[in-house]
Amino acid sequence: MPRRQGASGRVPAHQNTHKFHHNANSKYTKTVLAISNTGVCRRCYEQIEWRKRYRKYKPLKTPGKW
Repeated sequence: MPRRQGASGRVPAHQNTHKFHHNANSKYTKTVLAISNTGVCRRCYEQIEWRKRYRKYKPLKTPGKW
C-alpha cells in the first residue's frame, strides 16, 4: 500500500561524524575545480559549486549545442 503524502520514511541509522573530504591531489579533482561556471544564474552557480565541493559534479562528455 502506498504511503500517504507527507509521511516520512525511517530516521537515519547513523549521524555523520565527520565532514566529507575528497582527495585533493587527484587529477579528476583538479580538472573539476579548474572548470569555470560563468554565465549562469545565482541558483545554478551555487548548485554547481556544491556539486564540485562534494564530488558530485560530472562534466559533460560532449560540448553542449547553442
